[in-house]
Amino acid sequence: RFLNTGRMQKLRWIHVADPGPHSVDVINVVDGHKAAARCLRIYHIRGDLPDAGAGDGRSYGIHTERCFYTSGIGMNFGVGQPQNARAARDADRKRSPIQRVLKDLVWMHRTAERYTQYLKFAGQNCFVMGCYQYSNYNTPYVPAPTVDDSRVLQCLKTMLANTLDANGIDIYAGVEFSQSYDVRTYANNAEVARGADTIWMIERDGRQRYGHRRVTIVPNWLHPAVRRSFQQVLEDLARTFGHLEHFRGVHMQLGPSVGAGYWVPAFGGRDYDDPLAASFDDITIRRFEHDTGIELPVPKTDPDRFKKRAELLQLEPLRSRFLQWRCRMLRDYLAAAVQTLRTARPDLRIVAPVEVEDEAFFKYLVRSGKSFDQILREFAIDVAALNKVPGLTVGRWTISWRAGRPPLPSQNPFCWLARTRPDVIRTFSHARKRFVFVRTSWDENMFATGGYAVKDRNDHDRLVESDWIMNGEKIRALPQPAGYFAREAFAQAIITADPNLLVGGFTDLNINVGHEQALRELLVPFTHLPRERFDPVLDTGLDTNLAIRQLVKRDESFFYVVNPCPWRVRGHVTARTPSRVCDLITGDAVLVRSDKRLACRGVSWKPAVTGDINRLRQTILIDLAPFAMAAFRVDSPQLEITAYRTEPLDPADLARLESIPRRVGQLLANPVARLSLAAADRQFIQQTLDAVRKSIADGQYAAAWCQLTGWRFWWLWQEFLEKDAAARAGRAGLAGRSQAEPGNEVHVTRAERPGNELAERSIRYNERRNVIWVRGFPEERPATLQELLEADRRNGWGKVRYDAATDMYTIDADLWIGDDKCLGTFFQIGDHDHPRVTVVMRGTIWVRPPQESPARSDGLESIINRLTLGDPNDASIRPTLKFDCDTPGQHGLYVGFRGIDSSGKHVFVHRGSLRVYNATITAARQDRQHRWGVRAYTSDPDLRWGMPGWYASDVQVINSTISWFEGCITYGLETGRPPQPASPRQPVPPPQPVIRGTTFEHGGAAVKNGVQYLEDCTFRHMEVAIAEGGALAAKLVRCTFENNRRNWTLGSVGSRGIELIDCRI
Repeated sequence: RFLNTGRMQKLRWIHVADPGPHSVDVINVVDGHKAAARCLRIYHIRGDLPDAGAGDGRSYGIHTERCFYTSGIGMNFGVGQPQNARAARDADRKRSPIQRVLKDLVWMHRTAERYTQYLKFAGQNCFVMGCYQYSNYNTPYVPAPTVDDSRVLQCLKTMLANTLDANGIDIYAGVEFSQSYDVRTYANNAEVARGADTIWMIERDGRQRYGHRRVTIVPNWLHPAVRRSFQQVLEDLARTFGHLEHFRGVHMQLGPSVGAGYWVPAFGGRDYDDPLAASFDDITIRRFEHDTGIELPVPKTDPDRFKKRAELLQLEPLRSRFLQWRCRMLRDYLAAAVQTLRTARPDLRIVAPVEVEDEAFFKYLVRSGKSFDQILREFAIDVAALNKVPGLTVGRWTISWRAGRPPLPSQNPFCWLARTRPDVIRTFSHARKRFVFVRTSWDENMFATGGYAVKDRNDHDRLVESDWIMNGEKIRALPQPAGYFAREAFAQAIITADPNLLVGGFTDLNINVGHEQALRELLVPFTHLPRERFDPVLDTGLDTNLAIRQLVKRDESFFYVVNPCPWRVRGHVTARTPSRVCDLITGDAVLVRSDKRLACRGVSWKPAVTGDINRLRQTILIDLAPFAMAAFRVDSPQLEITAYRTEPLDPADLARLESIPRRVGQLLANPVARLSLAAADRQFIQQTLDAVRKSIADGQYAAAWCQLTGWRFWWLWQEFLEKDAAARAGRAGLAGRSQAEPGNEVHVTRAERPGNELAERSIRYNERRNVIWVRGFPEERPATLQELLEADRRNGWGKVRYDAATDMYTIDADLWIGDDKCLGTFFQIGDHDHPRVTVVMRGTIWVRPPQESPARSDGLESIINRLTLGDPNDASIRPTLKFDCDTPGQHGLYVGFRGIDSSGKHVFVHRGSLRVYNATITAARQDRQHRWGVRAYTSDPDLRWGMPGWYASDVQVINSTISWFEGCITYGLETGRPPQPASPRQPVPPPQPVIRGTTFEHGGAAVKNGVQYLEDCTFRHMEVAIAEGGALAAKLVRCTFENNRRNWTLGSVGSRGIELIDCRI
């Protein structure tokens, strides 16, 4: 996402140096990316760090998971504290107990003073201080004793809180509560099935989600013991920090699932389509039955009760009732937590972002068709209901930068959706409780040494013993967005949410020092804004060159302007007001007369009489760096912003912006690279490019940037067009498996022709084989029957006839579609010009396997040979395909390849595509002696039932009729196989074969053997509707069996039978 500027940028950071030698390593945090440094300047800061002058309006600060002497704060701002535990113990043995305590307290005080200076230098007026990370034994804080005394706690957190409070910086206690080690049950699964108590959640198979060894496993927070332990944490925090004037309460996280996060409610797992993954334990179900009056018909002592409960709770309307009840339970849980805090002080509160930064979540959001808040409610998080709880604020979680395994979430377009997707933004649109968390860094165990990034945090070289906290982390790495890109996510949060609480960070071992100056240019004005909600002006936002927001109060008005783009924006804003426009921070106004203009902080004031003498038109000049902000105040409630205008983009910035559509356009025009996209995605890319070029031409640069950085465009460009073009660079074609002539063995070849020739379209006739061979017609422009007819007439083959009166084509030859050398072939039967066309085949149609190819954007192979009958979006198009056979099974429809090689080994090539919508495939002469099938094009002499059949990679037969056929023409197809998982670069798994709403009649068998799933189908006058072949596992839903010789055959040892659901027999 970060456009390469081609220019060296400055990286600044603050470091408190320990004695001894130091090194600065420049490393690339992503393998294969280049990094360079030109020079290093080291400045010694005399005296204190300057205060950036944060305001006391809105809150901005940083979240640190740990506040410990070996964490980012202690390691970066503490001096002289030996981190090696053995060395520290040896030194402490020489001191008396009081000397040890005083030594630590002095070190803590100096460290806290330095860190407080740093926060003020960074323009921060708020701090989330990590006090509880996962459990009560992970670098915890020291609770204040329950009796009053004058002791100073030997705890860096207490020292830091008191220091921050004295300096007017707000404090939240960071509580990442997963579990308490003091609350445990150790019953095994069998004992729990017999009724033993457990604090762990129960999955549908009766297994506990054990957390004895994994501190990040969330127990059943509905269990009374777990609730008491959480309440105790809050009571201790209120007692320890509640007396501090600037202590505001507790910051905690909410998370929909365990594994992707560590926080309540955590009912889900990694599968976001399964919000009922847990918990079916006795306590939860008993509470549900008590609260709702619904009693599940499952005996309380049934050892299989967890599975039975899970099955019942999947059924509507019980499922909806249960999900709603879980939302209420979380609301009550957090409301009780707020009340616990407020027993110490009535103004304390809990702020809790919903931590969702898992790529899999946003891929599910994209493909599910559900809204963001709907998914959260399924996982017990009803944001609207939670924000109605007094003292509770639930906020949005976004990502600015996060290190980790590539692709980095901050470079992942699916994770950008949290920053820009409208339904995500609307979910947190409470009028007063406006909180956005901008995850800025998390770097734990990612670097073993300079230049070596580990791929697995637990898989690293044990290089040498170190005084650093973790052996896998030998350096203090400071990865971050470059330069002004550090501000992008914060600027987007301000534009989309107008937050009154904005928190960055989420650091653990390292602290994200390095972009304080870049951030404070944006965020110091933010902290001076009033806390009330500002309204959008002139429909500006992320997709306009300036985003403007305004607040009108009783005696004064405010507005601010944000640059949403990664380039400098110059222009002006026009306002009508009788008062001067002043800079919000300094209060300075610049008077401009007609003969001269004096600018201050990028603002000009130019009054002009426009009808109403009391309301003057004023022009405010705007000159904003990338993702920067300017804020203004007017000493009057009369303020109307009437217009804004921006200047043309700087030529260098314009060239960088235009380079993206130019590059993508080149890739899209490449006949090989474009195959990595499905047709719908190619169309989308082209439409986006057209819109981007228009936006640039109109001077709407922000709109162009939004269109380019939309998740779908960026994902298709980077993950498919760019990567596949690089992978195929220098290759004339792709390796593939070639089908030899009919009856010969299969062998492997490579295409040798240049890529542009591979895209050549051709319709040819082979007289010796009597085959019309169609090749190279793309998905956007498939071959048609009319083109077949024209080729026949042009070349005088005499194999294709057309009767216009009946709209009937007759083909007296075999028809082959595609091969394993071209870049795919598509053939269409039935369209708007021929909605009821009939094709009579006196030959076989063979959809030949294409060459092997990587998956494209929709999960299918990027090179496809496909026959399509009908249109999935137009039921009025109803073509008919008839096979005219002189003997049973003489001709038919064959997809893929099955044969025998020279060694006698079976060869299966499951490639090729068949799509049949609202169509009929039948025999031209409808009796048993002329039924269609296919026996040709195989070297296997033992095939029966008119096989080989459909050895396809992609089949859809929907709302169609297949009749008068020999054997099992679909043999080789498995419609019920488990879905293949999506690859890491795809939001959706590959499409499954589908047979739905189709009638099979007067045939041998509809399906035979394998894993099958059919829905809303009819089997009529069949020899065997569903046939056993040694390993049948069929599931039929709402299907009808009528007048079949046999509805099914069963009995093989390897068979798993047939499951019928709501079927008629």
